[in-house]
This record gives sequence, C-alpha cells and structure tokens, in this order.
Amino acid sequence: MKKLTLLALSFFAITVFIAGCGQPKVAAVVNGEKIYTSQVEEIFEDLKKDHPLFFKGKDGQEFSKRAKRDILEGLIENVLIDQKAEELGIEVTDKEIDSEIEKYKRMFGEKNFAEQMKRMGWNEKKLREEVRKSLLIRKAKEKVRETAEVTDEEIKEFYEKNKEGFRKPPRIKVTLIVLRTRKNAEKVREKALQGEDFLKLSSTYSEDKETRGKLLWMDGRKLPPSVFEAALKLKEGEVSSVLKGDGKFYLIKLEEKDTESYTPLKDVKKTIKENLLIR
Repeated sequence: MKKLTLLALSFFAITVFIAGCGQPKVAAVVNGEKIYTSQVEEIFEDLKKDHPLFFKGKDGQEFSKRAKRDILEGLIENVLIDQKAEELGIEVTDKEIDSEIEKYKRMFGEKNFAEQMKRMGWNEKKLREEVRKSLLIRKAKEKVRETAEVTDEEIKEFYEKNKEGFRKPPRIKVTLIVLRTRKNAEKVREKALQGEDFLKLSSTYSEDKETRGKLLWMDGRKLPPSVFEAALKLKEGEVSSVLKGDGKFYLIKLEEKDTESYTPLKDVKKTIKENLLIR
C-alpha cells in the first residue's frame, strides 16, 4: 500500500548535537541539512522577551531547557516537512498564506483573533510559519491521495482488527407509557391486557411528552438500563410488566427488535480506505 504516514517523515535521518561543535555551532542535521544553535537562540530570545515571568528562578531554568528542546524539535519538523514538500513538488505561496490568515480572521473576528494570538505568544512571523506548515501538510496529503492505493485485503484486515468500532448495539421499536406512580401504571396496564389499543393508551395516559403516542426505535442510551434490558426480553407484540427506572414507571409494548450486529464491511469500506490513506 502506498500511503501517507506522517508525511513519510523519518526521524532516523536526524543527528542531534548536544554541545555543538565548530563555528557556527550546529544543533541538528536533518537528512544533510543543518540547523544551527543560533536559530534556536533567536526564537528562544523572542519567547523570553514575550513571556519574561516564565524564565525566573529555578523553575525558569527548567522551563528554559524545555523551551529550547521544543524549539529545536519544531525546527526539525519544519525541515522535514519542507524536504518532503520538495520531494513531492509542492509549495505554498505568500498569497495562499495571506488568504488562509484572512479566513481565520473572518471566522474568529479581528479582535478575538488578535487576542488568541497574544494568548499563544505568537507574532506575525510565527503565525505565517505555522500557516505555511499547515498548508504544506494539507497539500502533501492531497498529493499522496491522488496516487495512493489501498488493497481490499488491507481494508478487510483493518475491519477485522477494529470490528468493535463497527458494532451496532441492539435497538427496539416500541410504544411507551411513562407514569409517575406504580398504581396508575398498573391501572393502565390492565386496560392494555383487556385489549385496548396501546398506542391510544400512550396518547391518553403517558406523562412523557417526547414519547407519548409514538412508535419509536430506541437503544440503550434512551431508556434506563434496567428498563431497556427488560424490554429486550419481550416478544414482539408483548406488553411489559410495570418497570421502574429513574424514579418513573414504564409500560412498554415491543413491536420489533434488532439484535446486536456489526455494520457490514461494504458500508464502511470507503471510510476505512480514507483512514488508511492518512495514517
């Protein structure tokens, strides 16, 4: 299968120099491309200037170490993305970056957008770099999808390994009568057993407006667990005994039920293929 795996970026091709050597000092080498400590320091100093309180005291020393490590990892990621983009023959123009930023501003509003930038500690340069990176990744995914292939065997294997994710819980088609007291529920049940139309009884007596007088498909999320389990045991056309759940009393007439099953592979094949392409 030909697919996109984190843009096919491999960190095995990275050499990181802890102390650095020579002038200027090299922080890392990514597939032959050097990242210098001066690049890390430049970003670090901007961060320190924007958030001076983070760098004070003993905690500040530890924060500085983490910050420099994170900055270096970000620079490595940028180089890897650029290298993969070049390999795929894709690029992002300033016009595309401007357009994307304008979308964000319209979406959040100028004021909210500016406040969010401030909270994140991003300046214009940082914003443009992050947008550029995002667009490169998006274009790379689209490029790979154009020629990517996933076999039926791989789709089937994924389906079988993740079958629980395609499980369809049981559900029941019922009419409900929901009452506040057991006494009233018993009286209505007696009418049902004497042959009165259950749907009409529901319309007349049920105190739940959402389900009153309706024939509904329901699963375990829409009824108290004990009530749902009891309803599953009913035969089609059977009226339940008075069932208590969540402080209410239920009468249920079962019309139909779907037992637990799994969504067929043919119905999720396209979705699985999409997932495999971008993993």
